[in-house]
Amino acid sequence: MLALYHSPYSTCSQKVRLCLAEKGLDYEKRDVDLARQEHLTEAYLALNPNGVVPTLVHDDAVVIDSSVICEYLDEVFPETPLSPASAAGRADMRAWMRYSEEVPTTAIRPPSFNKIFAKRLANLPDMTLNELADRMPLRKGFYRRMRGEDGFDDETMRDSLERLGGTLDRMERRLEAGPWLMGDRFTI
Repeated sequence: MLALYHSPYSTCSQKVRLCLAEKGLDYEKRDVDLARQEHLTEAYLALNPNGVVPTLVHDDAVVIDSSVICEYLDEVFPETPLSPASAAGRADMRAWMRYSEEVPTTAIRPPSFNKIFAKRLANLPDMTLNELADRMPLRKGFYRRMRGEDGFDDETMRDSLERLGGTLDRMERRLEAGPWLMGDRFTI
């Protein structure tokens, strides 16, 4: 049995749901309400000590990190492969995955948080933003850099948008050989 702890708004959760859908796998959805800080409860932290979504539970195995989950699913359920057949192709795919994690995934956070979470977090009744940041297993500094209701400053936003633009340029060049980043195959 597969169970996915996720949030509908999490891009990392979306990535895993896409992988599950492409592979045609049935799974139980377990919503984690980030606004209610369910990702910071003792029960959830016992599954995922990073306090982020998604988390996959497959029988007795607990798998964390969206890219790791996608690779796990591809190895355990090989019937619909989402990785290239050759070692060189898999290395190229993994390089794109790492790039995605290091550049656009981190770059999208400030604009996303400004748009979706800044006002909500600024109005926390029982704790300050710094107290909330202190509870985060990961990304304490990220939360501390938020400026209350205004979110992230203009310089951070310009940097994020520049990195996102660079990612789109890089992808466009690669997609010229497409239709997918890995050529003719849809992959992780």
